[in-house]
Amino acid sequence: MSQVAEDQKIFLDLPIGGFLRVNDEIAMIGSMQDGNGVGALEYEITGHKNVLAHTASFNDTLPIRWHIYTLENADGAYLLFWVREVTTDEQVIIDKALFYYPYDDDDGMSREDMFEADILWMFDQPTEDPWQFCDLGLNKHPKVPPIGEEGEDIEVKFEMKKSGVMFGMYHSDSLDEDITIMITEYEQGDPTTKNPRMIIIEEDFLSEEGIPYFEGGIVEILLGCSINDGDLEVI
Repeated sequence: MSQVAEDQKIFLDLPIGGFLRVNDEIAMIGSMQDGNGVGALEYEITGHKNVLAHTASFNDTLPIRWHIYTLENADGAYLLFWVREVTTDEQVIIDKALFYYPYDDDDGMSREDMFEADILWMFDQPTEDPWQFCDLGLNKHPKVPPIGEEGEDIEVKFEMKKSGVMFGMYHSDSLDEDITIMITEYEQGDPTTKNPRMIIIEEDFLSEEGIPYFEGGIVEILLGCSINDGDLEVI
């Protein structure tokens, strides 16, 4: 059975209340913008979702686990530290990335809320009439609004990764119940920004009876980039 490398185990169970120091290029730019000179940024680990991948029917599990950590700095800025753990017969593959929330107006909204706010670019057009929000598929080539970076708006082209829409479940300690989650990853084929990755997360979209809610789940859209171990320090 494949084992996690010793130097990677720490990232699979980071302590709530601990701190993560980030010193990649984007963090250094952020530090300078905050007037602190060139240096690393420190974030407190305020949340952890341990998500186990499932088949779309939720009848079986898959050898994939996402560790999704909420990070907050002293200025109240939030990030998501993303650790994907994929187990194969030969090895355990660990992928890490940092994501942020670029769109204040569509963070934590249901699908129905997003339609009312005219945020439609992530969805396929309805193919049946009548239709429900929960039935809409996600666009494989979404027309993402221009991304602001270094004082200018940049047009970007994202493509859905071959893994497509993936399903999972995690246990919420605060609610003492299991929460369903959909995770869809996108990437720029020809990166034009410093954050060439995008994820769309939709949570709590099924009732206890396994029936999709008409209005859909709670949707979050995040942009980010991969990060190397050398740019991270657990403190």
